[in-house]
Formats: sequence, C-alpha cells, structure tokens
Amino acid sequence: MSGQYFNLPKSIPWRQIAVSPDMMDKTFCSKSFPFTFRSSMAISVYEPLFEDLPEELCGDQITYIKITTSITGYQPKKSEKGYLDAFSDLPEEDIERMLGIPRDDEDYQEYKDRREKVLERITSDYLACYGVILNVAIFPYPSTKKVFTLRKKIDFSMLTEADDSFLLPGTTLDNPYQHSSEISFESISEQENTLVNLITTGNNSDSELHLSSKMVVTLTTITGMPAVEIKIVYLGEQGVKFQAFGSNGLVGSAQSVSEPDQVHTLRIEAEGIQKVIIISPDGKASLLEFAYFTSKDESLSLDDYPHIIDFEPKRRDLYQAATETGEVLSGSKSALSTNKALTHTESSESSVTFGASASFVPEQLTGGLGGEASVSTTQTNTETDQDQWSVQTDASRERRETQGATTQLSQMYNLITGYHAGTNRASFLSLARPHVLQPTDYRTFVQGIRAIEGMQEYFLIVSRPKGIEGLCIEASLETGHYPEDTVIEDPSEEYDETHLDFKTKLYEAKGEVLSSIPFNDKDAQCVIIEESWTMPAGYIVDQRPERKRLATDEPELGWDNGHPGVSFLGSNAGLGNPTLNYGVTDGSLTVSGELCGGQAIEAVIDALSIDGPTSKFEGIFRVFLRSELPNTSHQEPKADIGRLLITNRSLCTCFKSGKCIEVVPVPPSKTPPERDPISIESIVDEPMIRMNKSLMTKNASRQNKMPLAKEFISKVQAALANSSNSASRRSYKDDIGLLDSDYFKDQIKNILPRNYLERPLCEVKGLSSEVIEALGESSTIDSILSMSLTKFAKKAGLTTAEASKIRRYILGMTLPDDNSGRPNSKEQ
Repeated sequence: MSGQYFNLPKSIPWRQIAVSPDMMDKTFCSKSFPFTFRSSMAISVYEPLFEDLPEELCGDQITYIKITTSITGYQPKKSEKGYLDAFSDLPEEDIERMLGIPRDDEDYQEYKDRREKVLERITSDYLACYGVILNVAIFPYPSTKKVFTLRKKIDFSMLTEADDSFLLPGTTLDNPYQHSSEISFESISEQENTLVNLITTGNNSDSELHLSSKMVVTLTTITGMPAVEIKIVYLGEQGVKFQAFGSNGLVGSAQSVSEPDQVHTLRIEAEGIQKVIIISPDGKASLLEFAYFTSKDESLSLDDYPHIIDFEPKRRDLYQAATETGEVLSGSKSALSTNKALTHTESSESSVTFGASASFVPEQLTGGLGGEASVSTTQTNTETDQDQWSVQTDASRERRETQGATTQLSQMYNLITGYHAGTNRASFLSLARPHVLQPTDYRTFVQGIRAIEGMQEYFLIVSRPKGIEGLCIEASLETGHYPEDTVIEDPSEEYDETHLDFKTKLYEAKGEVLSSIPFNDKDAQCVIIEESWTMPAGYIVDQRPERKRLATDEPELGWDNGHPGVSFLGSNAGLGNPTLNYGVTDGSLTVSGELCGGQAIEAVIDALSIDGPTSKFEGIFRVFLRSELPNTSHQEPKADIGRLLITNRSLCTCFKSGKCIEVVPVPPSKTPPERDPISIESIVDEPMIRMNKSLMTKNASRQNKMPLAKEFISKVQAALANSSNSASRRSYKDDIGLLDSDYFKDQIKNILPRNYLERPLCEVKGLSSEVIEALGESSTIDSILSMSLTKFAKKAGLTTAEASKIRRYILGMTLPDDNSGRPNSKEQ
C-alpha cells in the first residue's frame, strides 16, 4: 500500500456484468428497435488490487459497483397497441353481442363514439415519471464459505537429526529435499539446499531454509491444496514473490512489502494448488515455515455478509429562499473520487442562485430642491504590522496525495435521498423537482413540476470479509407514472346545509252564491296572497343543482323544478289551489298569488242549485339553505385525482473475483420462488393520489402553484414508500401490463352505458357459476368494476392473471379470436 500513496489517481476501468435484456436489440438491420420509453438498468463493477488496499482493512476485499438507470415515462407495449387497434375496428355485431345493446339504441352509438376516442388516447398516452425508488442489495457468493484446517506445517528450525538433535545453520540437505511423501523442496539455481540463519536479532540461532533465486515446492496430493502459507525473511532491497500453480496454470500470487530484516507471512487461497514457486531476485532470503491447509464448506453467518460502507449520491435537495426574489439549487457534483484508502467517496455540493428584483423611483421625486453637507475627520497612523502567508499548490501532487481512484457519474438534478449505508442494501428515492419549469406549458395539472427523464448513476463501495469469493447483486427499480393529460376539475366548495319550513297565514275566499230572487246572486270572491320571509344571518337560499329533487322523489328531498331553492309541501287547509309566483333571492323568499272561491252549480230546479265552495289556503314552503361561506375544518377534504402507476423491473447478477472478473450463474437460492432472476417491467401497484381540495381551487392555484406542486410530490413520495406494504400490491410474477391495470379498467368503465353497468352479474353470459357465486349473483357490473384487480381476484378466489382475463371480458375488451379474456376457454 505504501507506493499507492504517491501514485496518480486511477480512472476506474468499469466492467459491465449485467444489463436489462429486454432493452437489447437482437435483430440486426430490422428497421425496428426495442421500446425507447422503457426504464432500464445496467450493473458495472471494479475491484482495486489487494496489494493497493491499506492493511487496516485486515484483509477485507473492496468492490466498486455502479448502477446505471435510464428513467423514462411509460407507454403501452407494441402487443398492447396492436390489441387496442384491433379492438377499435371490432364489428358492430360483436359489440352488440358483448354488451347486449341493440345497434339502434342511443346508448350504443354514444358508447361506440366514446370508445374510439378513449382507445386512441390510451394508445398515444405517455405517462410521465414523477418518482423513482432504486433498491440495491448485495449478497455473498457463494452461499457457503470455506473454513481452512491446518494439514501440515514445516518449521525449519525444528528439523532434527536421527538422534533428535536439531539441525544447525550450515547443514546441507538434498536437492530436491523430500520432507514427506506429500511435499518436496527443490532449489533451481543451487546444487544443494542449505540451512542458514538470517535473523540475528535477540541472539537468534534458529535454522532457516535458504531461498535461492527460485525455489519450487511440489505438493504431491491428487487434488491439490486449497491454501498455502509461508513465513520468510529477506535482507536485500528486493522483496520475495510467492506464486501458486494448479493443473491449469497460475492460480494466485502474493508479494512481500518492502521491509527487509522483518518476518513476512504470505498466504494464497485457491482451489487445487499443486506447486508453489518462491522467487528471491537477489538470493538474500530464507524460508522459516511452510504450511498447507485443507478446507470444508460451512453456512454463512451474518458476519460474513458484505457491507455498503459508502455511496453517492447521498442527498440532493432544492431550497427556496425566504423571499420570493430568488432560489438556491443544491446538487451533487458529477465528478467523483475516492480517498487514498479507496474506501470513502469524496464529492462536493454545488449551488446556483437565481432571481430578480427591481425598484422604481418616480420621476417627480428626483427633482426639486436638495442640499448636502458633510463633516469628515482623518487620523493617520504610520505604524503598520503586516503578516503575510502564501500557499502554493501543485494540482498534480494534490491529486496524488488525496485521490486514489476517479470516475464520472451521469446525474439528473432531481431530488434524491439515499438510505441504509452500512448494511448490505441501499435505497435511493428520487422525486420530481418543483420550481423548474417544464418545456411545455401544461405537463400535468400541476404546472412547474418537471418530469424525471434521463440517466442517473449510483456509485457504491462494498466491503466483504476475506474468504468470500464474490458477490451477488440484486437491483430493483420502481418508477411512479402519472398521465400527462389528466384534467382536474375545480372541486366544489363544501357548505353547511340545512332547510327551514315557512307557513303562510290562512287565506279564505267565498264561493259563488245563487239566489232565487233575481239580481241577488253573488260572484265568487278572490283574495291576494302575498307573503315574505327573510333567511337567518349567515345562510342563503341554496339554488345549486345538486339539491334539486328528482321527479320521483318526495317534495321534502329537494327543491322543485321552476323555482330553485324552494319546495312547496302543500296546504294544511286544503280546498284551495292558487296560482303562485315565487321571488327567490339569496336572503329572502316572496310568495304571491290569487285565491278565488269556487263556482256555483246551477240546476233546472232551483231547489237543487249548489253554491260554490269557499277556498282556503294555508301553504307550507320548504327553503333549502346553505352557509354563506364554505366550511373550514382542521381535517381538509380530499379529492381523488387519479392513479399513480408504479412499475417494477429487477436485475440480478453474480460474479467471482479475480484478475479478470468472472460472471457466474445466479444461484437458485438467491432467487425468490415468485421472481425470475431477470424480469421485465411490470405494473405492481396503482395507489390513488388524493389531494387537498383547498389547494386545487382556481383561486388558490391562481395565486401560488407551489403548495399544489409540493402536495403532489409528497403524495407521490408516500405512495412509493408505502407501496411495498400495500394490500393492493401485486406479485412480480403476475407480469401486469397496461391492459390489466386498474387505470385501463377505469378508462373503459367510464364509457360503458349506464344500463349495462346496472345489470346483475348473473346476466353476463359466459361467466362460470363458481365466479358468479363467489362475487354474488345480485352484484352489479358497476360494483364489480369498482374493485381493484387485487380485491377482485381475492374475492373471486382467482389468481391475478385469471381475474384480469375475466375483468377484461366483463369490460367487453375481448376480440372474437382471442381466448385470453374468455372465462370458459382452456386457458381459464
């Protein structure tokens, strides 16, 4: 390690060991390419040389890992687009058969027109990305470790004669020296092997085996040894090189550090060691001990797991100044380096401040009379003390002294936070940045939030205990997508609602009277009705359409057609049916009209004539009221604004360390049963985004859009963070695409005719009796389609794939030659 301190920093030569396979173009010159707008990952690694690492690491191996992610929006797959295009041209008789609606019905034509528009929009939809979570986990490879047991140690100070006396320095041995049937020592440049004594400190006189320029140690075991170790000492300027060979050549090497007249221990661990060569260039070295080991595999403990001791980026925030005249953007610098210990990253924070301010002085204030007066006092001290300190730096030398390795990372200036350094896993949360305007005016309903697009790289430093041959890396990328063309309606204000009943006084009008005496007849009377009432303070007459009653509702339930806010409940007196006029304002109600008595019935025989009845009216009117101001409460009302589509893709790979890193197959134990080692992108969750209604009103968004933008970002963050524990989360193996998603289901459900949605499930032809019984025969199509896919599958007792097929069938989204959505097909 000593020479490493003054070497120039090394630019890391990355070795890519894994990439998302579905993004590879496998056909040359096909004039078509894999999806542009699909997220992808790549994994690259590099391991510094063991001799370049500090001794304080106690033999731990250091690995650099780079995760490269490409973040894009989400679009339907080519197969899904083809399916939707084919469904757009579906014959009318098939639509009539699926929905059970005649072609001459108004609902049929309306559904057909809306369906074409919706399918065209879904096909061209681009769901931009507004949140990313990258999870990286590092595991030891293989899943067992080797435990070494000493088989034989040869201590040359303990060699004895036949009489058990120790062999002294100067004694010669055979060349090759056959110590046992398993091991021999052969000096290549000398005729004999000689015992010497190079360690003279402390009156030491122990014997050591002299190392000529090259010593060959042969192990005659059949399979070879998994580990060998030597203790040597040298007096020259050059150290000792230690090499181990197997049946296929060199399997490992070690080099002593430049510290003469010291005992050095060199060890090589490799499978099948059959021969060892010890090289001493100047011949001034000796071998004190030689040992070889056997091994066995044992299960790993938690102490054997690797640890992520550092990573970048750790955090990137966006800060807004307290005033509205400027902002500060803080982000990680793209250049990255490690210190000389090669175990710590060094990065810097960069900031950009931008803003504007202006002041205006009216022209009329610059004229007029003015005056100026000044008084100054000057004192000069000629006694001066001066300290001068100058520093000169050599940039090249500074890099030599501070940097061990360098690399470049591609960065996107989005909000990023890293978690769990020190464990064997790391999590990175990326969110869209507010304040920075999007190139288009309306990217989403929240103007000002910039979608996450581009490449983001992550750098990790991993330490693992010695004896662990390699690493397995698992990376999982989750992206949250939201439709660009979502239209958010201005939410209605909520008011305190009530009603008051008002009763008129009793009005009477006598009827026509017929007399037997000529000219004594009396005409029917008419009286004028006029009543006014004032509404209580703080309330106004509620004339909103949502409080109007239906024609079949009772009068008490809502206001009548023709006079908003007021319902006539009837008359207590009866016998009167006046024509009424209503005068309704926010704060009052006026009712006017005319009440007339009944007409007499004249008969041929005077005695049988009937006088007209007296009309009476005592009317009761119900006025529907609401509070003048909207309700305010500590618990703000929420509004659902649509689903966030969370997609997931994973990438797993394993490698063994060596001069050339070797990619090895992923062990079965490293792959959970429900997940493939390498899986393509799948929709795993669709949480509903709920926003504070008060932030979405026109007045609130017109004044300041930042609260709405921050609210949206916080909701995306919560949805991504909680998704892993969500009850609606789907398994990775389900491979849910856009046509299986709740988002697609909602789009199609919104265009289905109302009379179709109100049908009971038992009227849907083709559904099995088991499914109908599980969901409930009386359940309507509307209630079934209101469920999430996860809840629908659980209630019906189906797998997610089976539930998706049945739901697509109920939606009427099955082609005539497509069995994937037919519940009675063999696939089902």
